[in-house]
Amino acid sequence: MDHEVIRLDLAELDRAAIEDERGGFVKLILRRRDGRLIGAVVAGGAAPEMIGEMGLAVQQRLPARALASLLHPYPGWGEAFSRAAGLRQIARLSPRLISWGARFFRWRRG
Repeated sequence: MDHEVIRLDLAELDRAAIEDERGGFVKLILRRRDGRLIGAVVAGGAAPEMIGEMGLAVQQRLPARALASLLHPYPGWGEAFSRAAGLRQIARLSPRLISWGARFFRWRRG
């Protein structure tokens, strides 16, 4: 496959807990080779607030790393895009690097 799909349930956001919103999700469709956004799906009650930002990101074909670094008000619905893109960044880390980081932080905590 030349693309990958990342899904994040909106219920994972703090904003969803505040508004007692249980349904909805965000899906990012990214080109596998460079992580550029080629499509997105937003479902749920907050979709009208969120879809404009995703439309612009798709039009500009932003890479996942750019989406992951976007700042959003907290707690807000737009945070879903940054968190979903961040999931891709985390999945691409090597197990060796994760293990090294865990050891480093254990050492720092003493």
